[in-house]
Amino acid sequence: MSSNAAPVFSALIPDTPDTHILVTLIDKACDPKNGNSSIVSASSSVKGCWMQDGPTYKVTLLESNEVKVFPKSEFKFMGDSVAKVATKPQENKLSTVLTCIADAWAGEVTVERTEDGSLKSVHVSGEKVSASEKANAINFSFSGMNISLSTLTGVFNYETSGFQKYLNNRLLGGGSAKGAGICKVNNAIKQF
Repeated sequence: MSSNAAPVFSALIPDTPDTHILVTLIDKACDPKNGNSSIVSASSSVKGCWMQDGPTYKVTLLESNEVKVFPKSEFKFMGDSVAKVATKPQENKLSTVLTCIADAWAGEVTVERTEDGSLKSVHVSGEKVSASEKANAINFSFSGMNISLSTLTGVFNYETSGFQKYLNNRLLGGGSAKGAGICKVNNAIKQF
């Protein structure tokens, strides 16, 4: 199909108690030789010209001039070109809010992506952080911790870093805090 193809609508209509017919309407002027609609059953395929008549579509068959009437409500939009069908999945979720919990930290992580799916930004508890994505992990630092979050499982590993690590080692007598936690997609709708 070319990108200039007309929109197509189809319906599966009961023909007998056990069989159905497929009715296809193409939203273009009717060609007297090829029509702009077809009715396909298990045993035949016929072409026709359709027109809307209130809540129904009337299809006049090219070979016999017989008129078939179908309810408009049964028809579904099938797309108007292969290219548009292929680009349809632009309904990608561009922002995902995660609720993350571990022994050393709990908070919300918002992962934002561009339309092509690459990482745009990461916000932790409302604060934008510097982040990078490698393979199936998003890596970022927050509140003195280096965090690596798996984009497949939601599991994250953390370890104190920088000044916090220095404080733990020199002043508090302990080593780096290490651990793991889990992030889950937050589907809750804001109540206020």
